Amino acid sequence: MTRRPGGAKRDGGNQRIRTAYVVTSTLLIVGYPFLNPAGQATAYSLVSFGALFLVLVGLTATEPASRLPWQLLVTALIIINVAILVSHAGTTLAQDIGSLLDAVGNAIVLAAALVLVVRRGRNDLDGLIDATIVGFAVGGLVWAALMPPSRADDASLASRAALFLVLFALTGVLGALVRLAGTATEATPALVLLSTALALALVANIVLFLSTEPWLDVLASMMFMATYTCVGVFGLHPAAARLADPGPARPGDALSIRRLTLLGVAVVAIPAVIGTQILLGGNANGLLLIFGSVLVASLVMLRIGRLSGQRAHAERALKHQATHDGLTGLTNRPHFVATLAEELSVGQDSTILFCDLNGFKTVNDEHGHAAGDQLLVEVAQRLELCVRDTDVVSRFGGDEFLVLLRNAKLVDAHTICERIASALADPIGLSSGPANVGASIGIAVAAGDADAEHLISRADRAMYRAKAIQSTRPAVRVAEAA
Repeated sequence: MTRRPGGAKRDGGNQRIRTAYVVTSTLLIVGYPFLNPAGQATAYSLVSFGALFLVLVGLTATEPASRLPWQLLVTALIIINVAILVSHAGTTLAQDIGSLLDAVGNAIVLAAALVLVVRRGRNDLDGLIDATIVGFAVGGLVWAALMPPSRADDASLASRAALFLVLFALTGVLGALVRLAGTATEATPALVLLSTALALALVANIVLFLSTEPWLDVLASMMFMATYTCVGVFGLHPAAARLADPGPARPGDALSIRRLTLLGVAVVAIPAVIGTQILLGGNANGLLLIFGSVLVASLVMLRIGRLSGQRAHAERALKHQATHDGLTGLTNRPHFVATLAEELSVGQDSTILFCDLNGFKTVNDEHGHAAGDQLLVEVAQRLELCVRDTDVVSRFGGDEFLVLLRNAKLVDAHTICERIASALADPIGLSSGPANVGASIGIAVAAGDADAEHLISRADRAMYRAKAIQSTRPAVRVAEAA
């Protein structure tokens, strides 16, 4: 993200604004219980309007492409502050309108947080979805604890529905924010501020719902004021704008047994708790809900796990086909060249053996192509037995094989060539009878300025010099690159 001119000076000014707001808000929150109703309303409004001011300043300092979350926060805080002013009218209608506007404003705050989650976590969508599912499950458990069947009629349907939506929305977004914080590669104070704001809002809503005493209403109001404080400081925090940028790329999360178990528990938690409550109330149908939900969730997770395993197996097979020769199973030409290029790019001491079989055409002509394929497979297996575990053997094409010797000098290459000569000295048993083949091997040691294709070309030329050596029978002939 580019920095605007005068950014350092602006950051210093914003820091002073944030500090003054935090100090003022803290004093108003601490003093809130000791104020009369009019003073409490004024203190609440000052904190809420202060958050709006900070987010507005943060909006003007944010790059246009990243402004959507701040625009949503500004919209939400405007609506919430209008709701506060309307509620001060004191009439029943004003209270209802204020509550409705407050609910809309809080929903937009969640939308702003969700936009940041999606933007920041776009490279980790699987992990975010799983974290959100777990968050929903936690919200469901909290709901079940707050609203057991025994007290289902204690609150109005509207208040119960409102709390239900708040619990699920807040816990779901909080789950995603926790995932972002847990996978961050650097400290994210802005993310902590946003998470703290949502957590405070969640607890405040619960306290307000359970309130039976005036002091609980005061406590809930203080928590909401702390929520606005965190939102305001977040809106003007210099690190907040970076949350609109994509987070670090993450590989796709495999559906391990542990993760599937966690998701299964999250899915079954809510119906299992509700079923337990029904069962404890003397209704045997609760047992059916518990057993049925556990059984169905287990089977669904098992099915998903099998599908995930099949997909992973298919992906591994496709990757293997893309990088390996279909006949011999050795590394194919493109993957070998890419591997060699990577070795050379980090300055490794690499040596290449370019092997071309002697006598292969005779086997093809006398025994047929099927026998020729059988011979190539056997030669590939013998070559792999001749090299070290760190080396790479490749079928380059036809009857040509390449060997990459990692961290190897010329003397190491000659040792490997002697092993190859010994391995090919024994006849190869084919379905149509034994056959003998030899090889012409060109050796090329990587020079400091050699790229992959250039090094292979040097080894190829050395191989042709080896092939020119006279021999009366198939044998292994070796030549070094110039």
